[in-house]
Amino acid sequence: MQNNQFQLFRCLGVGVLAFFCLVVYAQQPNTPVSQMEKLDRGLIAFPTSTGKCFVSWRLLGTDDKATSFELLKNGASLKKDIYEATSMTV
Repeated sequence: MQNNQFQLFRCLGVGVLAFFCLVVYAQQPNTPVSQMEKLDRGLIAFPTSTGKCFVSWRLLGTDDKATSFELLKNGASLKKDIYEATSMTV
């Protein structure tokens, strides 16, 4: 019985210590800001075997959630209001 109580207290002690470390770490005022690479849209387009064109582009980490795209070919719109895709075949 004593061994079980020791195990329980040891587990509780580790849990309290882990919680204390998390609280202290979370309150650090000088935590570094995450870095981001300076990237462009990374647009690529290449023909498919079916005669269509596969188009892909990059959604940036700084883009708003409501960012939409429009695909153009020679100034004419192929597809408007693209919200949740970053690639398609047209």
